[in-house]
Amino acid sequence: MKKTLAFLQSMCFGLLLLAPLLICSVLGSLIPQGESEAAYAEAYPSLYHLILGLGLDHIFRTPVFLALAALFGLNLALCCFNQFRVVPGREAAVRERALRNRETAALTEAQRQKLMQFLRRGLWRREETDGKAMFSASPLRWYGSAVAHFALLGILLGAAGIFVLSRSADYALMPGDNALPNGLTVRLEDFRVSDGEGRVDYASTVEITDARERKSGLRDIRVNHPLRFGGVKIYQHSYGVAGVLSVTVKDTGETWPARVTEPGMISVGGPDGVWYMTVYPGYVADEEGNVTPITQTTGEYPDPLYYLLLVENGAMVPVLAVPGDEIETSDAVYRLEAPLLYPAIRVKTTPVWIYGLLYLSFAVLVAGLYLCFFQSPAVVILSPEGYTLTGKRNDTEWRQRLRLLLENGGGR
Repeated sequence: MKKTLAFLQSMCFGLLLLAPLLICSVLGSLIPQGESEAAYAEAYPSLYHLILGLGLDHIFRTPVFLALAALFGLNLALCCFNQFRVVPGREAAVRERALRNRETAALTEAQRQKLMQFLRRGLWRREETDGKAMFSASPLRWYGSAVAHFALLGILLGAAGIFVLSRSADYALMPGDNALPNGLTVRLEDFRVSDGEGRVDYASTVEITDARERKSGLRDIRVNHPLRFGGVKIYQHSYGVAGVLSVTVKDTGETWPARVTEPGMISVGGPDGVWYMTVYPGYVADEEGNVTPITQTTGEYPDPLYYLLLVENGAMVPVLAVPGDEIETSDAVYRLEAPLLYPAIRVKTTPVWIYGLLYLSFAVLVAGLYLCFFQSPAVVILSPEGYTLTGKRNDTEWRQRLRLLLENGGGR
């Protein structure tokens, strides 16, 4: 049992887990997560079967990744507990070695004063023992490794919090204001599926307003470039096409717009009307006038073709029409307009405190690494004969530092 516990908290086990975790993280960053099968087929035509088969479209939710993350969390927790447990004993051992150390370096009075000032400025703890002054590095320096492990554990817990507590929902974003959960409003300024040179570029220009009336300003979002605002992330998820019709009532002459994204009936209240089916991105017409729809495309809809069912007198008649055509029933005239391409956005909401935990953990990690590499602990004993130096592991760095200190201004 002790051997198993020792292995679970060892650096070797942590490194074995860290390598596949880093590989998964890189793959998860390079491959967009949570997209539709069609999106992967379009982006990776020769690899999408492999991506879907291995679960690389949701890599951070696969059992393998979750198991690796759980084991890495266990390793960090055990290391952190062990580090805080053994530090007092390590400090005591270094102090004992310092008292037995006989490698004394002679000091002039000027050098002694210089060294005393250095130790006092560094807040080294002073104790008197056997007529000698023992200076120990500040307690925090002894906990550099423990602090770094504790920070890594905080980062892992923050990542787990994002995974467990984040909520995602998809919305169709039409021009104008769109109210979303938690008082969030998103205004679509512009949407494009290609740039000025005709290259595919799915991008939306949006502005977010939260419940406190704070605004993000106009920002562009793309598939791999979301907009973060407070505890909310907005992604460019996909896009759709809406059929647009102008409906004129014959009896009153009133005209009103109809915008439809799903198959359904459009009428002015009577039994007659049109049943919207879909909009094709283009079509091909032969010499005899026969029309063949183009069902798939990437980017704009250059020659849109409406597919409708004319509902009249209890019968349904298929109709293919282009923008500008009009369809007349007994009570209304339906004029087909240019279809509207609109984005679908994914809104991911994460509690703000999780980001606070992550930022704090990163700051603590930097502090821990600084303590480990630049503030290693040591014990200095001053006696009438000179001083002795004893470090935690290798005191070469401290010897060089003190030598430079004493040579620059101390004199002999």
